[in-house]
Amino acid sequence: MSDFLGEGHSEFFRRSLAAWQTRAPQGWNTSQRLTSDVAVPLTPARLGQWYDELMRASGLPDTSASVGQVLRRVRNWLMLCLIERDLGGQADLDEVCQAMTAFAEFSSQKALRILATEERQRHGVPLDETGLPQDLLIIAMGKAGGGELNVSSDLDVVFVVRDDGETSGPDADPASDTTGSARATSRSRSLASAEFFHRLARIPGVEFMPSHASTHELTARALYVATISGTVGWEAVRKGKPALVFGPTWYAGLPGVHTWHDGLTHDHILAHPPGHAALEQAV
Repeated sequence: MSDFLGEGHSEFFRRSLAAWQTRAPQGWNTSQRLTSDVAVPLTPARLGQWYDELMRASGLPDTSASVGQVLRRVRNWLMLCLIERDLGGQADLDEVCQAMTAFAEFSSQKALRILATEERQRHGVPLDETGLPQDLLIIAMGKAGGGELNVSSDLDVVFVVRDDGETSGPDADPASDTTGSARATSRSRSLASAEFFHRLARIPGVEFMPSHASTHELTARALYVATISGTVGWEAVRKGKPALVFGPTWYAGLPGVHTWHDGLTHDHILAHPPGHAALEQAV
């Protein structure tokens, strides 16, 4: 008899659970731990607890490779908990979205810390136009910005700095640089985050939406949805809206999904929305 509901419904759950049972860290009793973890709602604090435990158990140095490895294990454990809580009627859609969004934020913060350190070693400290140090930042786009990530969502982000400027160079210490020579090293990099958004804003018809705007409401009011390859396109066709995609995506061949090519027109996209019956049959 199965100990968990997920074993009877999901091949992913069965494979992942078996992997944890054979390769769990020392002191991590998989069955007991999963039973206790699914008994209470999933919170950002739990993600940090899992990460710290798994990182200590790994015995690996704090590098981009080790952080990525541990984050993948945290995500796998999170998925097991979500599946079991969902099947047991303990987690509603809000909890799923909040948990996945919290994991996206948590993993982005961990990855950013390592990335910023490695980039400083390669190019130096990011400086603004007055020579003051500034941090590398992440702006979440789409569903991440709206706190609506689900288990199949893409994470779309933009890396920015506070102000335009340049880096100090890999061997420079801006605190001790009194001549300005550190800013002229051969491997310094220019920084122009603001220009990206200024260029977008100059495109006729472009309007920036606040991060709290509901993507579901935007889709409902849209004529069609355009995306590079995000799951917002899949959600659009499920709601009867055509989707325009600019990159490769798993749902590209479904009814109502239009991959960009020369000659594709606005009218053609609107004239070929997804039919519910055809979409259901294709899926």
